[in-house]
Amino acid sequence: MHGMIRTAGRAGRALAIPALLLTLLVPGAADARLSVSNNYRLQDPAGPGRGKDAVSMAVDPANPKHIVEVNADWDTGVCEHHVSFDGGRHWKGADAFVAPEEFGVRSCSVGPHLAEHMQSGGIAFGSGQNVYATIASPKPKLPEGAEEGKSLMVSVSRDGGRTFGPLQVVARGGDSDDTGTYVLPTINVDRARPGGPSQDRVYVAAAFSKKVNGVSAEDVVVAASNDAGATFGPPIAADAAGANSLEESQPVVARDGTVYITWRERGKPINGKPNPQGFVVVGKSADQGKTWTQVKAAPVTGYTYNGPPSPPFSPGQIFTASTFPRMAIDPRNDTLYVVFGQGPLVLGGRSAGRAKAHASDHFINPDQDVYFMRSTDGAATWTTPRRLNSTPVNKTEITQTRHPWVSVAPNGRVDIAWQDRRHWYRGCTNTHAACQETRLGDTYYIYSKDGEKFSRNFRLTDRSIGLDVGFDYRFGTGWAYGPVVVPTGDNSLLVSWMDSRRGNLENDTQDIYMARVGLAAKGPLPVRRVHGASGAPAFSVALSRLAYPGGPEAVLNSTFVTRPWTRLVIVNKDDVPGALAGGVLARANIGTVLAAPAGGLTAAQKAEAARMEPVGAYIVGDESKLSPQVVSDLAAVGVPTDQIVRLSGTDEADTARLIAASADRRTQAQKDAGVPAFNAAIIVNPQSADAVTASVLAANRRLPVLFVDRDSVPAATAQALKDLAISSTVVVGNSSVIGDGVVSQMPSPLREGGKDASNTSRFFMTAEQVVRGVPDNIMYVTNGRSPMQAALLGAAVGRIGGLQLVSRHGIAGARLAVRRSVTLRSSVTRLVSFVK
Repeated sequence: MHGMIRTAGRAGRALAIPALLLTLLVPGAADARLSVSNNYRLQDPAGPGRGKDAVSMAVDPANPKHIVEVNADWDTGVCEHHVSFDGGRHWKGADAFVAPEEFGVRSCSVGPHLAEHMQSGGIAFGSGQNVYATIASPKPKLPEGAEEGKSLMVSVSRDGGRTFGPLQVVARGGDSDDTGTYVLPTINVDRARPGGPSQDRVYVAAAFSKKVNGVSAEDVVVAASNDAGATFGPPIAADAAGANSLEESQPVVARDGTVYITWRERGKPINGKPNPQGFVVVGKSADQGKTWTQVKAAPVTGYTYNGPPSPPFSPGQIFTASTFPRMAIDPRNDTLYVVFGQGPLVLGGRSAGRAKAHASDHFINPDQDVYFMRSTDGAATWTTPRRLNSTPVNKTEITQTRHPWVSVAPNGRVDIAWQDRRHWYRGCTNTHAACQETRLGDTYYIYSKDGEKFSRNFRLTDRSIGLDVGFDYRFGTGWAYGPVVVPTGDNSLLVSWMDSRRGNLENDTQDIYMARVGLAAKGPLPVRRVHGASGAPAFSVALSRLAYPGGPEAVLNSTFVTRPWTRLVIVNKDDVPGALAGGVLARANIGTVLAAPAGGLTAAQKAEAARMEPVGAYIVGDESKLSPQVVSDLAAVGVPTDQIVRLSGTDEADTARLIAASADRRTQAQKDAGVPAFNAAIIVNPQSADAVTASVLAANRRLPVLFVDRDSVPAATAQALKDLAISSTVVVGNSSVIGDGVVSQMPSPLREGGKDASNTSRFFMTAEQVVRGVPDNIMYVTNGRSPMQAALLGAAVGRIGGLQLVSRHGIAGARLAVRRSVTLRSSVTRLVSFVK
């Protein structure tokens, strides 16, 4: 049985499962391992206050190492371009597009809503060194304060994206948005070639809207150039008259020159009110964009808000957007692929028992999924849409995905990436209202070698992104834009996305981040070694900086506003039980644990506390463990003294009870109704080496850590289980650590224990961390010689997202654990070592 004991349910009901069998029960276990680079910034600019957004990339069909990128910078008000000649490792540029003189010096001035004037798929390679880019932007504000409608513009590079010519107006917006505006333009090219066009034929698409007799009319339009972007014809509607269409994809071109594009069509209004029903429609033109036919490829449904009547919503309000279909074409055989976002229970294949949210994440369905379909007959027929994102383990109100992107490699491999919120623990139902949990997002990826069989879902981000910092609630990120993918070879690709990890609640800094991905990973797992931290005080500071590189994060307060939230947890540098239990409280308050000497914070800890700008702090233990000087040190760096709370019980178990109670966020009505405060509780013997193996799971999943002895349950722990209405427990350690009599007193116990702490950690990682939804692409490794080190990992790695392994053999043991597990063999792409 590999030294593992699992006890499910009440005492006396046992179930033993070999660890290797458990790995086989996890979907996707047979997939090959990816190689994924460290996430890295497009460039490394100095200073705070960056506002990078709306990334797009294009790869040279003749040289996959040659990539051109465009993005907006809302802080400087420009759209800029970069070029790489080594597959995206290094970039040159950051040059701004030059707008026509009448548009002023800022080619991407921030608009009034969602920054939708920029682009989405706005860069494409032509033949030779021709590269084409598109944006949409309004003229500056007129004297009376109004802006003109957004104009559609194109810029051309003749030197492979090193430089671009001035933006030229392809289609001019009206005197205002009401009289005509172009948003979210996309671009693609039918390249000059033997048997094809003699010059690049360039297609620019956009959603165009105006009001007719006070009613909005929306079309998807396409403008074509037959002379490599020198001139463009007028924009022509690709949709049917009166269809109310929006969210168009990048055009794609078949080998015979046929052009395809897809969009979302709104349903016809009912009694003057929006109709949530609509279609993903595919348009087709066989005459270079002059005329178009349409096929309704799939029905889609918007979202009807049925939450409380609080601004900006009222019950029955309907949102019909956020499908954002994207299209790609196989260059070998013209197979078409479409991905789009859609809520549940519309297209089949969905469990009727899945929880439904009762409030809206603005106009994106709270339970939105990634759907995929294909056509092999020139868009005449389409496969039934299938859901690609796997069901999150954690049943939260919002398990939302956003903005899937699809591309096809020269060998036909289909790559799809999207923003995924499966690791947003206990997500709030309405993200335009106050929330006590920071919103988290990740970039996820899936691939298919044949367009039929798909891999498992892979997390590409090496830390979850805090979406309450950055531009998600300011202008565009996540609402109008998502990650993009370009193939860089038969077994490699480059993925890019918007990421606010270096931002904080004050500067909202956001960058473009990237990862290089390989599908034929060989050799040992790469290791990132973290050094330089000697002793618990210094190590806790290093972890705090690792978890929050940009400083303090925040939580949502109301529409477009965040509020400070960070609270630190201070424990004695030798108090392993306090660090283990306190990590859950720190993570719940978007903060970290600092392990301090009894006499006060170190200089480095004072500096770190000041950097995190906490609104409060918890001090774990009595004054013999942490003296009043700790309170003075916190106050000296700006922490309000009335927000510094000391948690000190009569013993370790009682202190753990107080810590758990401090993380209880139930209302009084919920308490009275017996609603559990947490999904489960972690039960450990704090004197055992096994205890610290649970630190990351506990912090990441917000499961309180409660203490027992070998043969007894302290009164404080029994009281905590009752007060918190705990209905399920995970007991860590075998019977020599926690006796069967103790286990029998636990609510619905599940024991995880090996012959020693190293074995317990290995089994615990597969059976609990993976199964409970902890991100499984990064593994953080310690050797167990410092229990404090392993305990302190909880709050930090709980925020970052990753697995924890305590192995007496360090990295060698981690690699062995991965090899022995089919699940981990396909999911883990990197090890992070804290072993000296």
